[in-house]
Amino acid sequence: MRPKIRFEMNSGTDRSRWGPLADALRAYQDGRTDARLLVRTDLGTREEWAASVFFRTTDEFPPLEREALRHCGRRVIEVGAGAGPHSLALLREGHEVLAVESLPEIAALLVERGVETVTVRPLDDLPAGSADTVLLLMNGLGLAGTLEGLQPLLESAVRLLAPGGRIVADSTDPRHFLELDAEDPVVGQDGRYEGEVQFQVEFEGSKGAPFPFLYVDAETLAKHASRAGLTLEAALPFENGTYLAILARSDDHDSGHDTATRLSEAG
Repeated sequence: MRPKIRFEMNSGTDRSRWGPLADALRAYQDGRTDARLLVRTDLGTREEWAASVFFRTTDEFPPLEREALRHCGRRVIEVGAGAGPHSLALLREGHEVLAVESLPEIAALLVERGVETVTVRPLDDLPAGSADTVLLLMNGLGLAGTLEGLQPLLESAVRLLAPGGRIVADSTDPRHFLELDAEDPVVGQDGRYEGEVQFQVEFEGSKGAPFPFLYVDAETLAKHASRAGLTLEAALPFENGTYLAILARSDDHDSGHDTATRLSEAG
């Protein structure tokens, strides 16, 4: 029997991985509006990301993110909140929001920006049943790191859901950037799931440690969700292979708790 993996965002390696991102967010917050991150992957890509994307306004949200916020209930836990654009948008609409981040300096920036309730505690240390929605955006399921880490992430998230609650998260089908056809397998000849990508971020010459990040197709997500006690209710497609996943607790789904009813209650 394999040992249970505990999902923790604030492991000791997070500063080494995410420190450059934290520094870039701080630079932008302090007025360096030209702050940019350099992002490399083991796919051979090298891109510059403007720090401003983490501070975008509701009007600048892509359609996927606007749709995601529509599916949020009254009490929201946002995992990997970053600079807090989604948390702030939800607060303005009257939701109760707990933002979860891995680094104290990012948590402090969130408070500075107006997100009053922030934690760096592991998800498993948060009160069970305390959320109507667990929100993971900007390829939020990537925080699982690997396919092996996906079920532990989902198990940690589902524990937080109140009856009738939902996990609202996004990802990208790796077939898109691998230029595969829809029916092609996503497992390579070596048996590795090809949505597992190594990232490294850099800011002003300071390089973070490489870290794994997961892109998962909807069919594979549904299988791992089932093992975590979840049902994939919807995988809404958007541009460039992205999709929005709506996941419900399987016991709620089996009991006939209606999604539309929950959404009307949340609104």
